[in-house]
Amino acid sequence: MTVMFTPSEDASRPVAVKRDFKAAISRNGQVKTHYHYWNGISGESYLHTVFPPDKLPLLVRVVVIVVANTLHQRKVLFIGQAGDDEQSIILLKELKGALRKGGNEVHVHFLADTEEARKKTLNDLEAVHATLRRDQVDMAA
Repeated sequence: MTVMFTPSEDASRPVAVKRDFKAAISRNGQVKTHYHYWNGISGESYLHTVFPPDKLPLLVRVVVIVVANTLHQRKVLFIGQAGDDEQSIILLKELKGALRKGGNEVHVHFLADTEEARKKTLNDLEAVHATLRRDQVDMAA
């Protein structure tokens, strides 16, 4: 289990917080759709809907995390955002580059409905999770 530490009320005693975890509704198997939380550096949890790469909806006004999910861990390969349709097309190229590098899940955060909210969410998540930045994704791979 990977954890990050956040200050507790008693600053001398850090509190361990999971950096990512499955939403309870997915853990109990009652819902076929999978949901996953990712924590930002602020300690805020962001709910994501998990999609297999071949079942992605149109990615408009969302934050996206491409993940390589193995038996024992999830590795973040790319974090990005999509604004309106034109930006979504650009994101798709980056997303495909990360999928070619082993991504087998796409986690989509639909709840940041403004550009400002998406940037805040993106910055919060990127501060914790190792990611490929826009200029590091190898489109030809």
